[in-house]
Order: sequence, then C-alpha cells, then structure tokens
Amino acid sequence: MSDKIFVEQLVEGETIRSVFLVSDKSVRATKSGKPFLALTLGDKSGSIDAKVWDNAEAIATRFEADDFVAVEAQVDSWQSKLQLNIRDVHKVDDANVAFEDFVPVSRWPREALLEQLKTLVREEVRSPEMQRFFNALFADKELMQRYQSAPAAKGNHHAFLGGLVEHSLSMTRLAVRIGGHYANYYPGLLNTDLLIAGCVLHDIGKCYELSYARSFDYTDEGQLVGHIVQGVEMVTAIAAPLEPALPADMILQIKHLILAHHGKKEYGSPVLPRTPEALVLHEIDMIDSRMAMLANIADQQASDAEDSGWSGYERLFQGRVYMGNAQTPTDAPNTPAMPHELVGPGAQHADAQPQQHAGSAARPAAAKSASAAPANPKRQPAEPAPNLDLFSK
Repeated sequence: MSDKIFVEQLVEGETIRSVFLVSDKSVRATKSGKPFLALTLGDKSGSIDAKVWDNAEAIATRFEADDFVAVEAQVDSWQSKLQLNIRDVHKVDDANVAFEDFVPVSRWPREALLEQLKTLVREEVRSPEMQRFFNALFADKELMQRYQSAPAAKGNHHAFLGGLVEHSLSMTRLAVRIGGHYANYYPGLLNTDLLIAGCVLHDIGKCYELSYARSFDYTDEGQLVGHIVQGVEMVTAIAAPLEPALPADMILQIKHLILAHHGKKEYGSPVLPRTPEALVLHEIDMIDSRMAMLANIADQQASDAEDSGWSGYERLFQGRVYMGNAQTPTDAPNTPAMPHELVGPGAQHADAQPQQHAGSAARPAAAKSASAAPANPKRQPAEPAPNLDLFSK
C-alpha cells in the first residue's frame, strides 16, 4: 500500500491506491437493473463519491459503513465533480490506520473556541437572569465536552469536529455586532441578550442528534426526534432545577428561537419566526452556514489547476457559483498567514480597534417585555442605547 493520498490531492485521470473511511454505503441498480455499489469515502481533507460497477454485491460484503478500506481506483469526473471508479477494495484493520488522517477538525483549538464563547457571553449578556441560565449551561461539563466536539452538520457546513462551537461562536459575534448596530438605529427594537442566546443554543441538540466518533451520521434519537426538539428539551432540563426559577417568558422566548431558527416549516421549523430576535437569528444562521459552504467551494476551486472561476453544479444554490472574486487566505488582506495566529471566526485582529458594543454601555431602566417599550414611529437617532434588560426582577 502506498502512502496516504488525501481527497484534496486527487487529480482526474490518475490511478490511486490509498486508505479512506467509508461514511456511506448502499447497493443500487442501474436503469438496466445491474447492481452497483455507491460509496462516500473520506478523510480529514474532505469526502468523495465512489462507485463499484463490477461484482458489486460480492464486494459489498467485505466491509460496512464506518470501516476503513484500502481502495484501488481511477479518479474520474461526473457533473464537474471528481469521483472514484473503484477497481478493488478491502477492509483495513483499525490498528493499521492513523486516525488523525481521517477525522476533519476545526482549524482552531476547540477548547479555545468554547472559552471565547463563554467570555463573549459573560461580557455581552446584560440580564442577570440570562447570565444565571448560561452559568448553569456552561457548568454542565459533559454537555460542554459534546458541544465543543460535535460537528454543526453531517455534511453541508461546519462538518468537522468542533464545527458546532465554531459555527455558534461565529454567529454570536455577528449577533453582538448586529445588536449594537440596531441599538443605535432602532433603539429598543432588538434584544441582543435573546439573540445571543439563540446563537449559542439554536443547534445545541446536535450534541445528541449526530454521532461523530468516526464518520458523521444521525443517532437513533436524532432521526426520531431531531435537534430542534432535542434543543428545546435541553433548555427545559437546564432551567428546571434553578432556584429561584428563571422568568417563564425568557425561557419561552429562548425555546421559540430554537423552534423557529430554520425559518420555514418546509425547512424543518415547527413554527415560523414570530419575534424580531427569531427573524434575525434565522438570517444570521443562513449567512454563516452559507458562507461556510462557499468557503468549501472556494477551497475546491483553489485546488483545480484549470479553474475558470465557476464551480460545478451546486444543488443548494441551484446552479454554478462564480468564485473568481475569492482570494486565497495568503492573498486576503489583514489575514494572519498561520492558522495558530487566529483566535476563531470573526475575531478582531491584534492591530484592529475594538468596537463598542451594546453590552458595554450603561443600563437603562428595566422593562417587563419587549412590547412594554412604546413604539417610536419616526425612530429618531438617539444616544447609543443598549437593549432593555427584559428579565431582571
């Protein structure tokens, strides 16, 4: 067996021999009824579709999903994407595999991402009642271990160990900046505490929806219940034992954020967004997940020697995507050259001036609910106005 060849190193027309992890396996049939074996193979650099056209049913008995396999294959192209035409494949014993070659991991230390998220919450959340909720959340060590380890998705975006906390931290940083913007633009309209809570908690059910010891897949609970309902149940479990009890309206609104964050019922949300915070949360989630997917496309384009600037067909975007404006990390302005110099997604660089956020301003008088603040039809510009502390007693 030759040295490991990674997915990102594959070149059309080559014959390769290498070890991959089987993340998906199924026996299918051609239009003429001939069986073939469809596989998804991967390593830490990415995944690739593979097909076994000859002797498929017999070869399928040699291994299962989540096994490591040694393959001999021709690198072909289908619909502008590389795929493997496998000539032979055999299972490889775990003892002969370097696991670090096969599990995609965040480019930042996962523990550091979680600590930065905790710090951001501690500095920006103004409501003492919301801080009590977060203190209870972050005190659950087993949950936090899962939170910093889980991927954010099985395949579409942030599909790597640490993807959930990276995605959540990126969204939370966006929430703080957007909250500060609208605190000045439309004072009192948007509650940043709730928006931050939604960013931290919207996908927390994925800690249990997904299995990620090897390849990423759905657990039985994930398939039968799903991360949205799991997340709501987790909020209930975190809040229930706290004394004195947390405000019921605050917990209700957090649950609504989780339930509505997919934005549409056909996207999986059981309810539509009904608050300003839920509407903004959905858009932040869309922005961050789509940007991650575009970054994946840009990475694929960067490895294409005959890159025209256009991607292949992307199902989510319903067509090809022009990536000719994308810069590689070494070309992009104000980007440190080495990953270890970064401090997480969306972080300010050391030479950048810190921004003033809503959470750092003086507190106004408390209000019972968002609807308690009288509407200002003209929304006159005002002094920087942090969000109302809706949940203090």
